[in-house]
Amino acid sequence: MHFHYKGGVIIKVLGLDLATKKSGYCFKENKQLIDFGLIRANEKDDIDHRIMQIYLQVKDIVKKYKPDYIVFENTPSHNNAKLGRELSRLHGCIMSLVFDSNGKMGYRDYMPSKWRSAIGTYDGTRNGLRRDVQKQRAIDYINKKYNLDLVYDPKDKAGSDDIAEAICICDAFEIIEKLE
Repeated sequence: MHFHYKGGVIIKVLGLDLATKKSGYCFKENKQLIDFGLIRANEKDDIDHRIMQIYLQVKDIVKKYKPDYIVFENTPSHNNAKLGRELSRLHGCIMSLVFDSNGKMGYRDYMPSKWRSAIGTYDGTRNGLRRDVQKQRAIDYINKKYNLDLVYDPKDKAGSDDIAEAICICDAFEIIEKLE
């Protein structure tokens, strides 16, 4: 299956690993990693203000790069209903950017197991479901593929794992959607 966008092949993709305090992003053009980083919200602010801060920063990135697609992780069903609602609200804000583009931009959201399986970082085992294992595998995948030196640290405020997962989600999009 080939993806076409307005008569051309999709070439610009914004990958997001969304969270309400810090979110990783990456931008790829022609499958080349162009930019990546971390979007931060003020952790002391209430949830509505944090969502707005993340949304406005993503909006600026969209204005800068004009992606053909935004790709992010679907809101997993959490044992924590409050967290699930908060992430769903953030996802809705991001989808509004797509809807406001009047058909110039699309989106995909993948369940964590789907994008991880697509890039080969999920092996289907119970151990492979552990958060620390998933984060380390994402970092290892990105470091090897893109010759980066990100380090996973559960106490990491720099967000290396968030950045790595945004890049992984973007790579998974290319695989799942069979971009050439």
